[in-house]
Formats: sequence, C-alpha cells, structure tokens
Amino acid sequence: MSAGQAPSRRDNYRPCPPGARLDHHTRVLGAFEEVAALAAGEGVSLDEILRLVGRHLCELLGVSRCSVYLRITNGLFQGRAGYCAREGCIDKKVSRLVSGVQGDQFTSEIVQGATPVLVQNAATDPRTIQKTMRRWGVCDMLGVPLVVGEEVIGIIYADSPGQHHRYQDADVSLAQAFAGLATLVVVQSWRREQAEAQREKLERRTEDLGLLLTVGDLATRLISERRPLADLLRPLVTIIDKPVAVHDASGATVAWAAPQRDSLKAAPGLTPEEFELPWVAQALSECPEDASVVLKAQPRLRYRRLVVPVVVSDAVSGYLEVCELGRRLTARDAAVLERVARTYRLARHAEPGDGQATCDSSAFLSGLLSRRGEPESLPDRAEAVGIDLTHAHVLLHVSQVVPDDPNLGGRRESVADVIGRAGGSCVAHTSRHGADLFLIESSRRGAADISDEVAGAVDSALRAVEARGEQVGFVIASHPLRSLQEVPSAASRLEQIAEILEKVPSAVNAWAPQIVHERDLQLVRLIANREGLQGAVQDSRGLLAPLLEHDRVHDSQLVTTLRAYLAAQGRIRPTALGLAVHENTVRYRLGRIRELSSVEPERLDSLLGAAAAFQILDLLESREAVSSATALPLLDDPCAIGQQPPMSDAPTVTRRA
Repeated sequence: MSAGQAPSRRDNYRPCPPGARLDHHTRVLGAFEEVAALAAGEGVSLDEILRLVGRHLCELLGVSRCSVYLRITNGLFQGRAGYCAREGCIDKKVSRLVSGVQGDQFTSEIVQGATPVLVQNAATDPRTIQKTMRRWGVCDMLGVPLVVGEEVIGIIYADSPGQHHRYQDADVSLAQAFAGLATLVVVQSWRREQAEAQREKLERRTEDLGLLLTVGDLATRLISERRPLADLLRPLVTIIDKPVAVHDASGATVAWAAPQRDSLKAAPGLTPEEFELPWVAQALSECPEDASVVLKAQPRLRYRRLVVPVVVSDAVSGYLEVCELGRRLTARDAAVLERVARTYRLARHAEPGDGQATCDSSAFLSGLLSRRGEPESLPDRAEAVGIDLTHAHVLLHVSQVVPDDPNLGGRRESVADVIGRAGGSCVAHTSRHGADLFLIESSRRGAADISDEVAGAVDSALRAVEARGEQVGFVIASHPLRSLQEVPSAASRLEQIAEILEKVPSAVNAWAPQIVHERDLQLVRLIANREGLQGAVQDSRGLLAPLLEHDRVHDSQLVTTLRAYLAAQGRIRPTALGLAVHENTVRYRLGRIRELSSVEPERLDSLLGAAAAFQILDLLESREAVSSATALPLLDDPCAIGQQPPMSDAPTVTRRA
C-alpha cells in the first residue's frame, strides 16, 4: 500500500489460526438458534430481535458495542437498536441516529459492495462522519450489511468504544455468515411489524372517522339548538386532551377549557395583540377554508398552537385553537377542529336566519372594533345580523370581575339576555382587553339621547344578575352613537375611563355594579388621557367633527354658535347679541348641537370639554381649520362679545341629578 493511500477493508485483518473455522461455525449456528427461538415467541418486538442479533455479533467478533440500523428511504438508514457490554440496552441513543447521509462514504461503501467494510482510526478516516465518530469514541469499526437478494435492508456497526481492535480474516467471514442467517429472521419480523403497524393504522383511521362523525353530530346539534360554539368546548377537550379556546373575529377569547390536570387559572389561548402580530396574521390569512395552521413557538407565543379560522359567508367569524401544553399536537387535533369549522360553516350557509344573526352579530361587532370591512358595506352587514342603523345605539363596557373566566361566553349571553328582558335590546356583544362590550339598540329612531332608557334597562339587569349570585363589575355607557363607525373610538374612550376607575379602588367600590355614563367622567378622561397631547387632539377632533361636517354641508354655523355660547358663559342672551340673531335661533342651534354631537349645552362639564377641545385645536391648528368665525374668548370674558355688560339673568347652565 502506497503512502497516503486509505486502508482497504482487508488491511487490518489477521490470519485465522488453523483449526479455528469449525469452532467459528458452531458458534454462528448457536447464536442463530437463539435468535430464531426468540423470534418464534409471542409478543416479541423487532427491536428485541435486532438487539439480540447485535449482541451475538459483538460476542462473535470480540467487541463490546453495536448498533443496528434499518433502511428507511433514499439510501438512509435509521437507528433501531443498540447494545453495549458496559451499558446494556442503548436503543434510545441509537434511535436518534441516521446513517447514509451526505458525506457518509463509509455507509455508501457498505451498500455498494453489500459486504462488510472496516475503518481504522475512524475519527480521522475521510470516509466517516468524523464528528460523530469522535463523539461516540469510535476507534476501529466494522460495518456488516443485512442483505436480502442484492438489496441491503440494514447495517450492523460493531466496535469497542475507546479501544482499537484487530480483526482476523475469519472475523469478517464469521460476521458475514451470521448476518446472512440473522437476516432471514429479521426480514420476517420486520414484515410482521409492518403488517401490524398497517392494521393499527387502519384501526386508528376507523376510530378517527367515528370520532369525526361524533364531533360533526355534536356541532350540528349545537347549531340547530342555537347554542354558542363555546358550548362544544368540554366535549372537544375530552376528545383532544389539550386546552381548547374559542375566539371571536377580533381575536378576543370568548371561552376556553382545559383538562383538569393542567390546573390552568388563565386562558392559554392567543390574545388579540398576538393575533395582530404580522407573521400570525399572515399565516391565518393564507390558511385555506376549513383548514388549520400550526403557529410555531416564539418568544411572544411560548408554545405551539393549532388554529382553525371559522368562516361564515366568506368572512372569518372566529377561531378555534388548540394549545400544545405538555402533549404534542397531532393530526387528529387538526382533523377534529377542521370538522367543527366545516360543519359550522355549512350549517350557517344552509340555514341562514335568526340563529345565524345572533351568532354572527358578535363577529360583526368584533369587525367594527378592528375596523375591518369597507364603510360602504356597513348597512348591508348590519342588516344581515339584524341591526337597525336608523335607531340610536349605545356601547356598554362591563368590567370582568373574574378575568379569563372559562364560562365567559355563557356569562355574556346571560347578561345580554337579562338586559333584553329588562327593556333594552342587546344586538351584539363581544370581549376585548379584559372587558365585555355590549351594543344596545334603542326602540327609538334617530340619534336621540337614550341615556335614561339604557340606564333603566341596565340597572334592572344588574339587579337581576346580582340576585342570581353572579358578579358583574362596573358598567360604563358611551354617548349615543351617531353612526356605528364610531364604535372603535367609543370603545377606546370607555377603556380609558375603565383604567382610571381601576386605579382608584374606592371609585370601583363606589360605582360597581352601577352604571357610569361617559359624560360624567369625560373631563377626567381628557385630563388623564393616556396618549398625551396626541390623544387629546384626536379626542377634540372627534368631538367637533360632526358639527364641522354639518356646517360644511348646511352652512348652519353650529361651531360658531358653540364658540359664542362658551364665550358668553353659557347664557342665551349674550350669545344672541354677539351673533346678531334671535334668542330662539340660539336655542334651536344648541338643540341641534345636542342631537348631532356628544356636547350637552346644559351640562357644565360637557361645556368644559368643548372649551378644552377648541383650545387644543386652536393651539395646534390654524383657526380656519376649526371655524371661519372670529376668534372668541373662552370662558374668561363674558363681556367680550359686542362689549356687552354682564347680564342679571340667571345662567342656564345646570347639572342634572
């Protein structure tokens, strides 16, 4: 052999002593007999047989370790069993290994020649994966193929960890002879294992099919009974054995359930903020109809989740989610949730009606909150879920006494039902940021002040809920909404008020479970605006926007009148004199201001809010952007308009009890 030439598989063989062949053959037959006897037994696994084959090969060769691999695909071999004289069974370690990968010329040489191959100094031999050889402490290794016909179905690798071993010519012949006999038993056991696996697979498919039919029947019955999807949670948890959550279209958790052993105190599902993560939103948007998507664990998500969008009328109305907590996600989990989503979609498509409107109204409200959908389609979408845009509406913010309540969906339905029986009409409800939101529809048409009507219904509902022993936190009612497009901004304002109340425990105790009107805390909210000056500017624009728009279309000078009224300290006569109009004209315009906006001219706190809005916009914008009227002083000089002296009549600004 020339210098630098890699040693061949015969280079380290040593001659077999005379008279030893007969003894070797006897040992081979004895080892094979033991393997055959084991394989003939009942309930013996293929791994047990492979481990015994490997152990006998070690004894025949005089080495102390072996690992047995079986072919999987494309020239790759998967570790199945292993034996070490010092450790015993090493199946677990070996099962993590795959041979025949790119760069593994050692295995390639065994497969191509279908004969044993020896490598010396394996950690430096160019034919091996040297990193693996060093990690396993391999010095000299013999690879023995398991051959059927001309095909290599497996390989046994034998060595002594951390020790060199010299082989005789007879060692290779001995290993090849034993491997040839053992292959007959291995092939039969392998085929038996594959047949058993196929039978179990068919049984699982049959079981899964029955399970899916059961789930479909449960979902169909639930929908036919007009019950919320959340009522299916407990059966799903029993079937899947993992935490399951139901979300509305905005991503808010409607309800959740988990196996008792998990002892979860908070909802494990995605939060609305996590639904809005770009990569999460993209994965869900690309998910085909009635299909699932697995969201990988990330720093923000902590663990993997399987999510199925629930689609109704070509729009996502909610999501079903399974959380991977201790137990891996399976294909069965995906199949079960996909069947529920498909059943729900088909049932809603086949039976449109009141039940669908009731269920889809939550998705409609969630869509409003997240500003989904074109404004032009709002009337059609509202009509589809039974909401009359010609009636006045109010948004209620109800704080959750028990955050992440597993029965959240059912409790919301209960409160909505009680409000309805108390004289109100809850046309939609959902959850967002730790609170329940209810959209209340008045029996009156137009943008009327329905505060008293809503307050009466909600107070009655709160008493009824308390009488049943249920807890409800404080309730905040918005200004009457002129348009449902105001829902997102109204929800944001109510959240700010809720944050203020929650920071003052005495306020929470004083208000809960009573109703709080947004107008009563509007000034406090403006002062404590969490978004600073930018938020104050946005609030100011929102307050004056309907008046500015009405003036632009009708030239009604409502903004000019409001400025003059503020400058006149809320008195009619100075306002009329300053505008050179009749007092009744001022009264009419103030009435229109009350109807078109949330400004209440008879309330001092409302006027203070309007004055603050003018001051903020005057500070940051040109006066022309707010009104073409001459700049007027605000609540500081009652004689400034036309230099009129103070009037003796009592001011008309009063505070309602």
